[in-house]
Amino acid sequence: MTSQIRDTVTIAVVDGIPIQKLQWDRLAEPYFKEVEARAGRALTEEEKAILRKNVFQELVRERLWVADAKRRGFTATEGELDTRLQRNDFFKTAGKFDPAKFRAFKYSPETNYRLIVEQVRNAVLLDKYVAWMRTRYAVPESELRKEFQSRTAQAALRYLWLTPDAVSIEPQADAGRIRAYYEAHPEEFQSPEEARLTYIRVPLEAAGHSDSLRSAVELQARMAAKVLLAAIQAGRSAETVAKEYGGFQDTGVFRVGDPVRGLGRSDALVEAIKAARPKQWLPEPLRFGTFFIIARLEEHREPKARPFRDVVGLAKRRADAELRVAEGDSLARVDYAARPEHYRVPRLRAMVLARGTASFVDSRPVADRDVSRALERIRKSSGMSDTAHAWADSILKSLPDLVRKERELDQAFRVLGDAASRLRRGEGPEEVARRFAMTLDPVTLYRGQPPERPLLLEGSLLDSLYAMSPGTVVGPRVLRDSVFVARVIERNDRFQPPYEAVRQQALAEVEAKRRETMERAARSWFEGHRDRYATPQRWAFDYVLFRKMKADSAPVPEDSIRVYYETHKPEFIVPARARVRHVLIGFRPGSGPGARSAARVKALDVLRRAKAGEDFETLAKEYSDDRGSAAKGGDLGEITRGQVVKEFGDAAFALRPGELSPVVETQFGFHVIRMEGTTPERLRTLDDSRAEIRGVLGESLVDTHASQAAWAFARSAGGPGARFEELAKAHGGMAASGPVAPGETALGIGPIPELKERIASLAKRRNRPSRTWSWRSGARSRIRSTRRSGAI
Repeated sequence: MTSQIRDTVTIAVVDGIPIQKLQWDRLAEPYFKEVEARAGRALTEEEKAILRKNVFQELVRERLWVADAKRRGFTATEGELDTRLQRNDFFKTAGKFDPAKFRAFKYSPETNYRLIVEQVRNAVLLDKYVAWMRTRYAVPESELRKEFQSRTAQAALRYLWLTPDAVSIEPQADAGRIRAYYEAHPEEFQSPEEARLTYIRVPLEAAGHSDSLRSAVELQARMAAKVLLAAIQAGRSAETVAKEYGGFQDTGVFRVGDPVRGLGRSDALVEAIKAARPKQWLPEPLRFGTFFIIARLEEHREPKARPFRDVVGLAKRRADAELRVAEGDSLARVDYAARPEHYRVPRLRAMVLARGTASFVDSRPVADRDVSRALERIRKSSGMSDTAHAWADSILKSLPDLVRKERELDQAFRVLGDAASRLRRGEGPEEVARRFAMTLDPVTLYRGQPPERPLLLEGSLLDSLYAMSPGTVVGPRVLRDSVFVARVIERNDRFQPPYEAVRQQALAEVEAKRRETMERAARSWFEGHRDRYATPQRWAFDYVLFRKMKADSAPVPEDSIRVYYETHKPEFIVPARARVRHVLIGFRPGSGPGARSAARVKALDVLRRAKAGEDFETLAKEYSDDRGSAAKGGDLGEITRGQVVKEFGDAAFALRPGELSPVVETQFGFHVIRMEGTTPERLRTLDDSRAEIRGVLGESLVDTHASQAAWAFARSAGGPGARFEELAKAHGGMAASGPVAPGETALGIGPIPELKERIASLAKRRNRPSRTWSWRSGARSRIRSTRRSGAI
């Protein structure tokens, strides 16, 4: 301390207590250095401004507390002032407090004691005020421990991230139902049957197009394969045999029944695998395309039940489906019971009298004129010319049989026509069937009923019968190998089929009702919240784009590059780097009060062993809790001071190569550090930094050029009589945007910030001849049209 005042400039006054520049410097300078050390680089002007604000707020806070201490009646005695001053190293001689030196300073008129005594008094009051607040607002130790445990407690969580589209609003099975489904359907959760083969391919020789030759070649290849298989089973080396045919082939593991890689699918192969045992040759060669194989079963994995945890997703999906089917079925049954008339259908009881077409025989010989008539009839119906002899020759042989068949059908229709007439006149079906040697088949069906056996009543004929009155006779008709007539005996239009018969219809009705209910609810919501679904107002505009040149192509003067380099050298400092190894002994604060002490003891033991000559890399691999570096012998690679926490960086960068640090504590635990080597801090040369500086200065330069051109255009376009289109030609022409709403991206331009506000400002100046605006440096535009917002 001297009697000269280094700096008495007052930069602020808080409640009558000044903040002097000297006090500012004493607090700010070490604070800035600490932050720079942590960052490992020079601070930007923006960062420095934030730090200055932090320092100023701290000085203001201290003075507010001192002022409050004075209002509360806190005082500082002369003894307390002396005790505070005596802490200063200025009053020490040979490292000990010197009373004579202190008295000389206090009572000498030449010292600045009287100037600083008020600052000392404020410091004493501040200490008292802080102590008072700690006492007044102190939290009991028990509450501190409880809060500490709650904040440091650790837990392991397993979670599943579900987005809204993955959450179903349908009924879902609970855990018990999922497990029950899994246990009730074990066959659905079996692992697939799998196998693996090794095999030898025996190819077939090319056999041309002759069927007999192909059969001979196939037989020869099969016999050759059988001979090879017999030789292997007799003890010949399979590897030796395989070499003659290109070696062993391996299918890899495949699902039994699926196509096999390199072979394809074969039912014979599936059967052979099921009958064989692992490491056993299949008993017969198998044909695949252009080769036979002799194969050995290497592995055969039988299906087995998969653990519940492996199939819980599939089990849930199927249990959900079962639950939803059951719920739908329940609702369908309720609907079926509540609306029986909706499910009523007509039921029909009829008699079918039939006779096989083969039972009608016409013994008359087929004359040539009959064949000619048939041929002529077919030719005309087919549209063939009478000179198409080749066509006629191809069907001529079959015409006699066709004529006989037509005669038999004519006879059948005459007979059954007579039977139909008798039925219409009221003769009993049993008597008519006996008279004409016909079978009698009673049929009872309701609309939609699946027949239990093949019937002659089907399709459109059956549909028409449901609308016919009792006593109606239809026929004769021919179906397949029968000719028949049918008589309606009874028709019930109000028959209600059993639920199972109309189950699908009832389920569809329930689903339609559910969908209708949801649609009504959705429409009600929509009508009540129409404003949420209004389409936004959009604007279309014409614009001129002033493109910026690339920053690295801008004509930046060399002098500007040099000046920037000289005035911003901290930006081009490459920080010092060090390559270090470390052993980390970590601990969890929540593990108990002894965890920290135990970790420190363990770290001290590692340090002792390292100093005793044990290999540091081995110690790191064995003891370090930093799994990332432990496997590499604790090697962290090259680091800068700013890449690590302050305590680690201070300790590491204080070491020389090969030197070990004391045990260092950080937020991660205790470290033992060994320095491997260092690279000192260096300043990049101007040549090395030139491209970077050119980019920085060039960006500003091209922004300025584009902005100036755009603003000049805007002034011209806003002038009296200016034509936007004509002015735009000098700058590459005018472009037109599509309709754009706030927040949307304009094609060819990108997002336009504050679109609505900018257009609103133009709307207030409708009397201007040209309404233009800019939304970023280098672009100018005018409104072309506006599309109002409206509800969807």
